[in-house]
Amino acid sequence: MMSRSFTKREKILLLVMAVLLLGLVYYQFVIKETADAIERYDVSALESELLIEQAKAQSKAQMLAEIEKGTADVNGVVASYNNIKNEIRELNDILSGTSGYNISFEQAVRSGDTARRDITITYETSNYNKARSVMKSLKNCKYRCMIKDVSFTSQSQGASGLRSGGKVSVSLKVTFYETMVDADTTLGLKEEKNEAQVQEETTE
Repeated sequence: MMSRSFTKREKILLLVMAVLLLGLVYYQFVIKETADAIERYDVSALESELLIEQAKAQSKAQMLAEIEKGTADVNGVVASYNNIKNEIRELNDILSGTSGYNISFEQAVRSGDTARRDITITYETSNYNKARSVMKSLKNCKYRCMIKDVSFTSQSQGASGLRSGGKVSVSLKVTFYETMVDADTTLGLKEEKNEAQVQEETTE
């Protein structure tokens, strides 16, 4: 078996080749893989979407806070039952400035001397400010009412969310309150059952 020692020049060449090989391996399995992973999991789009949703949530929270603040104040006249025609006229006037709206009425419910009627409303406006203005008008309605179950969506895609000028669709429920005092009729009223009546029916 023959053996010989490498010359100084050969050792230098082997060292250079080893360094180049290590560099190639590092580039292929570290740098390139890292770049590919960053490209695959680019979070910039997710961050932009998150900013949009946060802006929408902030606008919604502000609008709901204004509603809650407003409902704490007594507003509107408590009319005698059945005031449905006047309520419809008032709603049509308030919603006339929207791009379109739909109103759905539930049966009025009587509880003692109080009658209440839930009305589901959906409407669309060209921007957030108009949607907010309509809701403010509903809150300040001529007749005693309370707004609840509010939800809305926006077609805007800017980072400013609902405030960026896109169309806004709103869905909410308005409960109108009326009194049985001086009421001329009870037609269309559903009597609200108390807990004792419900239990009695279930045991029969």
